[in-house]
Amino acid sequence: MTMKTKGKGFRVFLLSVSLLLLPLGRQAAPAPPEFWEQTNGPLGGTILALAASPTGAIFAGAFGGGLFRSDDRGQTWTLVAALGAHVLSLAVTPAGDILAGTAGQGIYRSRDGGATWTAVNTGLKSLSVQALFATEEYILAGTFGGGIFRSTDGGQSWTEVNFGVAAFDVRAFARDSQGRIYAGTNGELYRSTDQGRSWRYTYHLGLLNNNISTLIITPEDAIYVGTLGGGVFLSTDNADHFRGVNEGLGDKTILALALAPDGTLFAGTANSGIFRSTDGGATWQGASTGLEGLRVFKILPTDEGELFVGTLGTGVFRSTDGGASWQAVNQGLIASAARALVVRADGTLLVAVSANGLFLSRDQGQSYRRTLPRVEGLALAATRGGTFLAGTSTGLFLSRDGETWTLVGLANLAVHSLLVAPSGDFFAGTQIGIFRSTDSGGTWRRSGLFGRRILALTASPDGQLFAGTGNGVFRSTDNGQKWSGYGLSGVAGVGGREIRALVATPDGMLFAATELGVFRTPIQEKPRWQRVSTGLPTLDVRALILTAAGHLFAGTAQGVFRSRDRGESWTPINTGLTNTAILALALDARQVLYAGTEGGGVFRSTNPASP
Repeated sequence: MTMKTKGKGFRVFLLSVSLLLLPLGRQAAPAPPEFWEQTNGPLGGTILALAASPTGAIFAGAFGGGLFRSDDRGQTWTLVAALGAHVLSLAVTPAGDILAGTAGQGIYRSRDGGATWTAVNTGLKSLSVQALFATEEYILAGTFGGGIFRSTDGGQSWTEVNFGVAAFDVRAFARDSQGRIYAGTNGELYRSTDQGRSWRYTYHLGLLNNNISTLIITPEDAIYVGTLGGGVFLSTDNADHFRGVNEGLGDKTILALALAPDGTLFAGTANSGIFRSTDGGATWQGASTGLEGLRVFKILPTDEGELFVGTLGTGVFRSTDGGASWQAVNQGLIASAARALVVRADGTLLVAVSANGLFLSRDQGQSYRRTLPRVEGLALAATRGGTFLAGTSTGLFLSRDGETWTLVGLANLAVHSLLVAPSGDFFAGTQIGIFRSTDSGGTWRRSGLFGRRILALTASPDGQLFAGTGNGVFRSTDNGQKWSGYGLSGVAGVGGREIRALVATPDGMLFAATELGVFRTPIQEKPRWQRVSTGLPTLDVRALILTAAGHLFAGTAQGVFRSRDRGESWTPINTGLTNTAILALALDARQVLYAGTEGGGVFRSTNPASP
């Protein structure tokens, strides 16, 4: 009892001292609100890697650097890490450590179920890790260009083990019942009989395609090799001889192979979804019912008999009936690439998601609904009357309400940019020049710059039109009748700039976003371009936008930056932004700023971007 009283008295003493140390008459200033908050989607994204832990948790690695965890068989997902580099591979060690191989940042490890992550790259000479294989004794890492590395201390350090290896683009590992390890590469199939310390060529007679993408071995030591372009090959004699097993396989570009607990084989393809074989690969049947994305990067069978697949653009799908049908399970999984944005005057937000169509939100991103599936949206615009225009890889679509869409022209052309001009005419920039419509999209005619790829379009307040191309800027002073060069095209077409975005300001300045920073010129007969990129840590600028107060925002590969002095200097505006690879920017009527990211969906500013 006495000890308890003393402890309580000591705590009171500490509290009293703490209060005395506070400045009298002042309160601690509240932390400033973060500039950005993530909206609730669009859900999905490109999932390149999947793995299951001994506890039953499932991990998904995304293009864009997101790592997600599900504890309820994929029903819901939680972002556990934003690594900043595409997650190419995942592995879980028998001890429960989770390893993530990335594109350019090496390997990350978590020892607490994904709560925290640490880079573990000591000795790793190549930081693009495409394959990971973990046993109780060692871990193997297959890299792009650097070959194979081995760790015996849980990934803390790595040793190069390329003795006998001549093809260094390593994509897959598998182990047979005798403990022999096989490594699939772009060019060769290797085997190790000493736990990966050294390697030898296999004979692999009959393996007619050596561009190996994936590899599995059955409990009976049948070796299945998936290739890019040659389909699936089978060996039953330790890789001495192979034969093609492709009957019924509608797509021979194989990205994933998996073996279910009941012995069923699954193959994920580049363009035709999933195929299934119940006879050891002798015949294959399509098994993609319900699958929205037909490019399948990873197939994960679980011990409970479920199957999970990672797809291009559309996220994770699950099957509970052996692959007969699939359902999307993406709640909480926000890894989409939002490559174009536009906000209508009434606040309706339209998003073009890479490999997943167009999504509409009527509540500032609280919820999204896909309204045009299976198109690759490249550019978006909205008229003053509220009509949406969507440029896609297969033509131009129009919608009055954002719900129903009609292909109105330029079929089979990639439309990279759109402009509703001050005249009311529509302009579309394609890979073969500019087209114009004078009847609200009903008909289209060539406007100029034939043969050029048009990536950006804008208009000045006085009606001049500007086009950004793959090589410089062009101007029209007669509503698109004629176009003339306006700089940044190099000398005789050499050394020109790829123009990603253009902004014309009310005070007569033109800004261009390029792969080499931001450039500025007064709008006059002869341009005087100068680079204005002070404060930008990267010159890879993808988007530009001007607020009503005259502030410029630039979306870059490393976040969003603001200039209040006409581009003379830039400051980062990235608090709250968990994905800093920016693809698009848009403003609504309240001056709330939206940012489309490469793998983190859409973010919005918590307050108007400028008063």
